[in-house]
Amino acid sequence: MRLERRAKKKNNLELPQPAEVLAATTNDDDNSEENLDDVFPKSRFCVQADQLRKDCEAKTPGMNMKAISDIYMRGAIEHGCVHSFYMMGGLYTTDGGKRNHLSTPLLLEGALRGSANCTYYLVEMVYTKAVPYQPNGLVAYWMKMISYYMEPSSTPNPTVKSQSKDIKDAINRRCAICSKVDTDTLTLRQCIGCSMYCYCGDVCQTIQWTRGHHRNECKQIRILNKYHKPYAKEIRAAAIRGETTHPRLKKLRNKLGLSRPVEDYQELRDANTTSDGKVIDPYEYLIARTDGTVWIGSTPNSIGPSSDATTDFDIDIDTADTIAAADTNTAVDTARTTALAKDNQSAPA
Repeated sequence: MRLERRAKKKNNLELPQPAEVLAATTNDDDNSEENLDDVFPKSRFCVQADQLRKDCEAKTPGMNMKAISDIYMRGAIEHGCVHSFYMMGGLYTTDGGKRNHLSTPLLLEGALRGSANCTYYLVEMVYTKAVPYQPNGLVAYWMKMISYYMEPSSTPNPTVKSQSKDIKDAINRRCAICSKVDTDTLTLRQCIGCSMYCYCGDVCQTIQWTRGHHRNECKQIRILNKYHKPYAKEIRAAAIRGETTHPRLKKLRNKLGLSRPVEDYQELRDANTTSDGKVIDPYEYLIARTDGTVWIGSTPNSIGPSSDATTDFDIDIDTADTIAAADTNTAVDTARTTALAKDNQSAPA
């Protein structure tokens, strides 16, 4: 136990704040405020939800998020809109920690499509909160992806690339458990599965594989290395063009378990306790199962115009504690009606 506590303390890498990294992805030409995600099209549902949210914030500070989240989810599931995935993932991470595990599949969907915002929030708001350990291998993988996404930029900021290298070096150059480093008498051995973590010997490797749950993370990294990394730019380019279906992405979603039947994870998604009475700790379900798949999927259907966004992923963000006035729902419904009436003037899907 002493060894594990020491390893957990030393193995958690210090990351910059989300705003710092997202600012680093901004194109500063002509004082532009656009970041890398502005190249992705916004679905009409995302445009509606954005306007509804602004209207509600102006009229009713303690707004009911149910109507807004329903519209964002339709943008995500029906159009593969990365902006909608980002907003929905963010809504779950701000729900007092009770729904963090529900943000994982949504932010992961956006990250797979090349969203810098989704990718960084997947790292900062999901992986860094995971227990019993922080999955630094996945952190390193996705920080590297952000640096890939920055390559087309005419003025690439070195912050993210430098941070990505520092994270990977910290993993590669010391034992993941006891933090020993290479010496004249000791040569660290690297995990042959993920090619990320290093160990001073079999004892430390066994500790992380079993008690540290590296088995789960290792298998997910292998899936990403085989089915995502070689095609990341191709998938991102398709998403930027507004294509909701792509053969590489479809296979990748299947491999990661994002398209699993709802019945496989309905208990984790909808309940506070398991069937045997165990209280569900959302932070235990942020990484992967033993086969590398996610604990909770996004939708079993193909993401695109034929999807049924209202039944595949029920939305129930509890904001009762933040509702400031008795007429909040009336204000929300009025703003929603106004926004929907302007549908034909909204941005194209």
